[in-house]
Amino acid sequence: MFSSPTPQRPQAKALETAVTSVRKGRETEPFLGSIDSFEGPIPNIEMLQIESRLPRLISLLKQAYSGEQAAALAYQGHARSVSSPYERKMIEQIEQEEWQHRREVGEMLESLEAKPSKLREVILQGVGRTLSFGCHFTGHYLPMYFAAKLESANIQEYENAAELARKLDLFQMADQLTIMAQREREHEQFFKACIA
Repeated sequence: MFSSPTPQRPQAKALETAVTSVRKGRETEPFLGSIDSFEGPIPNIEMLQIESRLPRLISLLKQAYSGEQAAALAYQGHARSVSSPYERKMIEQIEQEEWQHRREVGEMLESLEAKPSKLREVILQGVGRTLSFGCHFTGHYLPMYFAAKLESANIQEYENAAELARKLDLFQMADQLTIMAQREREHEQFFKACIA
């Protein structure tokens, strides 16, 4: 007896189409005119939402990927600049976690068939190395303060990315990003405690 193929869930099909559109570089801007002036089939609102969310998610992941490198490089100099063995050990551990986050975000980008921005990589590598060097001349307070600010921005970045991933039915990625946001929150709390 002939059996028909299992139908795909609408969200999965829409995500597949959105990924294909992004890969091919097609415009994915939603139609902004009135329905009366629109010629052709009425666009699927869910499809338009997915097609606008996927590029935003990829953009956030690219920012996070390069930002993690800058943070890890900055923490190398930061760890060497502190006199407390406890603080040094904690900053070195945070540095290793930033490198791990970078690997995980790289895998996420790869799963979406996207690549990091080469220009952003070069720029943020320079920023990270400059901050690493500067930690030796700015005392104890400023590096801790700006590290806490950096971690706060990372929390927001990962939470926003997790929300977009969830809306795209990428639940495993969303869970992983939420865990990463929590780790960044722990980093932020450490740096704030160092200057409290």
